[in-house]
Amino acid sequence: MKKLLCILLVLCFGISLASAEEAKTYDAGRISVVIPDGWTATPMDDISVMICKGIPFLSPMVTVSYYPLGRIFLDSRELYDSAADLEPFSLGGYDWTAYDVSSMGMDFTNATAETEYGTLVVSVTKKDAVSISDGDVQSILASIQITPFVTGDWFSVSEDGVLTVTLSDMDIYHWSSGGCMYSSPEEDSPEHETEVDEHTEDGVYTLTVKDATDGWYTQFLTLGSEAAAAGEAAVTAVISGGKITAVSDAILEMYDEPKVYDFPEYSPRTADDYVGAWFDKTSQRATLEITPLEDERFEILLSWSSSASETTEWRMTGAMDGVGDLSYQDGTKANVTYGNNGEKTSEETLYTNGEGWFTYTGEALVWTDFSEEKAYEFYFTRGE
Repeated sequence: MKKLLCILLVLCFGISLASAEEAKTYDAGRISVVIPDGWTATPMDDISVMICKGIPFLSPMVTVSYYPLGRIFLDSRELYDSAADLEPFSLGGYDWTAYDVSSMGMDFTNATAETEYGTLVVSVTKKDAVSISDGDVQSILASIQITPFVTGDWFSVSEDGVLTVTLSDMDIYHWSSGGCMYSSPEEDSPEHETEVDEHTEDGVYTLTVKDATDGWYTQFLTLGSEAAAAGEAAVTAVISGGKITAVSDAILEMYDEPKVYDFPEYSPRTADDYVGAWFDKTSQRATLEITPLEDERFEILLSWSSSASETTEWRMTGAMDGVGDLSYQDGTKANVTYGNNGEKTSEETLYTNGEGWFTYTGEALVWTDFSEEKAYEFYFTRGE
């Protein structure tokens, strides 16, 4: 086993040495750094680079990563019991916060910097007296350059903030919007009104964002006909001053052969398909109660019990939409504690204004929510 590990480390070292010999500046695609003398760069992906002074993991090492807006970054600080804060510092045009930590017999310094276009994350493995204050490490941090704009031959962003997607095979296929997600840094910001130009004349699909609030906006697109799908795309745009100023992430996938949809025959969904008690088949710890109100609206209460006295509750008011789903725009999530007699003793609101819908499949209810990833874990069936 030790022999195999040594071979792998030598191979890693050989790969990184070859990449460093090509150029002093290592460009991963979305992030680039200058490599000091005696250090080598190991390829990772277009937003990360690992720089070593010797053999990876056995020598001083610096890992630099960039998380564009719209991509989730979770700080690992909470995973450590003995994190020690360092003095904040400015370097390379960025303001850094850092902390020291030990794990698995190794000492690290982790540093983060928030930028206009996302988060920079640096992790320094401290070996041979090399730390974040080392001259070489400081030069690496000072040289970091990020590329916030994604460019491609199938879309562009104009100076006045209009995102244009260029289509193909317009005589066979068309683009359609598959939904959107929106996030604003301001909790009390007004509702966004996004105008989407769906015109596909001359093979061009144009998306125009007109928002009063800043944030990021993801548009999902599908390329297909009534019976087949030729591809799909997701575009994450950064909104500033009411217009798109950058595209932080964009994915286009075209299928080798169009996927054929097999639409089953089913009766239109009605309120009776939703009203009543439901139980989560997956966890067997969650219940869903849908009660009709006046004006063709419905009260929805979803409860997930973590113990006899503690419950997470999602509440929303829904209405049947044009495709037969039970949609809502006022979803709230709260942690609720109950006493021995069933009385509510405390409530902590986690978020409000959640948006999503419930879909009746003929056998169960499937929940989709833009604020709640856990929604996909639930699978509600009728109570017995």
